[in-house]
Amino acid sequence: MEKWLKNKYIVVFVSFLLSVLLASFIYSRHDALTTNIDSSASVTTQKIITNVPIRIKDSSNSKYISGLPEHVVVSLEGPRNILSQLSNQTINVETEDLATVENGSTTIRYKLTDLPNGVIGTIQPYESNIIVSKRMTKTFPVTPLVDKSIVSDGYVMGAVEVSPSTVSITGSEDTILKIDTVTATITVSSTKTETFTQDNVSVVVKDKNGNILDVKVDKNVSITVPIYKKGQTVPVDITLAGQREGYTYTVESQNVSELTLLGTADKLKDITRISATINVSDLTETKTLEATVLVPIGVTISNPQPITATIKVEKQ
Repeated sequence: MEKWLKNKYIVVFVSFLLSVLLASFIYSRHDALTTNIDSSASVTTQKIITNVPIRIKDSSNSKYISGLPEHVVVSLEGPRNILSQLSNQTINVETEDLATVENGSTTIRYKLTDLPNGVIGTIQPYESNIIVSKRMTKTFPVTPLVDKSIVSDGYVMGAVEVSPSTVSITGSEDTILKIDTVTATITVSSTKTETFTQDNVSVVVKDKNGNILDVKVDKNVSITVPIYKKGQTVPVDITLAGQREGYTYTVESQNVSELTLLGTADKLKDITRISATINVSDLTETKTLEATVLVPIGVTISNPQPITATIKVEKQ
């Protein structure tokens, strides 16, 4: 033992080992103390929450405002355990009641509502310069805008459909009265050879000068663009239904003798002619009547128009 103690390398090693053990003991005591404080105390701290939406308060339900920022920043102070549970989805910031605000340019302030007990907060910015107007909501039809160049060679575009066909637009009364066009535009990256639908298309509202207006549209729309192989022209045959005994019925003339049909190659390949039916059961003298045209499912007429025929009636 005495020999070991005289060996300086052994003494240095033992000293180092004792230092490590002592440091570990001190750190473990510190961690235990910190853990005990965290679990046993309510610590006051601060928190900044960004992108907090602003709710518009209007008990009159008749105001429309312009110039309101979309979000504000909220600085909070309070118990850390409570602040950790708050976010821009749980913090409520609202305007003062617009029912008491006169129309025109004005300054309104924001306020925090429903904060938990023990939490205080400030809003940045806490006020804004806005324009208050009489609110108006009106329904308008939506016009689809589709560039015909999206159709591949050898194909044609059918009647474009918009769903829903109308939208509700809200804004100041002066602005709503300026609305001239309400449109939705299809955008595609390549030409098309078959029918397609584009969903969630934004609606654009403009005045007569082409300026986009500051209004709120209640929804986006879906646009369906029918794409057909180039039309196939077939003759139109007039069929007379309900012919009565004792009379002879003859088609003297018809205003349309051919129709151009649109559809896929499979749908069109077996169609050689189209029948247009006229009911003559009540006809006792020569007259011009409109025919009913039925086409197979999946086939449309390129340029639909009324088909009429003059039916000569002779008593036998």
